Amino acid sequence: QLVLMVAIIFMMCITDLRLAVIYVVFMPIMTFSLKFIVKRTRKLFIETNKAQGMISAKVTDTYANHMILKACGMEEIKRRELEQLTDDFGKKFMRSRYISGFTRPVSNVLARISYILMCLVSGYFMLKGEMTLGEFTAFLFYGNMIATSMSELSVAINNFQDALSSGSRVYEFLDQPEEPERS
Repeated sequence: QLVLMVAIIFMMCITDLRLAVIYVVFMPIMTFSLKFIVKRTRKLFIETNKAQGMISAKVTDTYANHMILKACGMEEIKRRELEQLTDDFGKKFMRSRYISGFTRPVSNVLARISYILMCLVSGYFMLKGEMTLGEFTAFLFYGNMIATSMSELSVAINNFQDALSSGSRVYEFLDQPEEPERS
């Protein structure tokens, strides 16, 4: 997507440099807004994956020791502990998904604002006779392509961030020291 966006901006500069400046100005604003959201959600994705790991560990431990827990009458205590862990996971999951869900709408709003500005400026240039209808149409097409690319890039960033936080749990597990063999 990044290569496509660079190629589109290059084509915009060839077509009309004045209009290309509108998109070039909005690109850092879009990038900054996405970076702001990503920075906030990264910690939440990591917390969500840790909470999921805690649930998995609790379920595995409870299942493996079910007979002992039943004999000691600790089933209700373990049920409450698991319920607390799942509630905590649910809150973290919803919060991380809620905040990360803003990436696409924010990038769409900013792309549409730049699109509107480009239409206004293009209309002005067309009225003055400094731009043809073909150039205007090309810019509409380019603007749509950039908006689509930014939306897809924001979704890819969210997916990558989720995968990265999941991967950190795997690496955390692999970095644990091995237990000595028992004889």
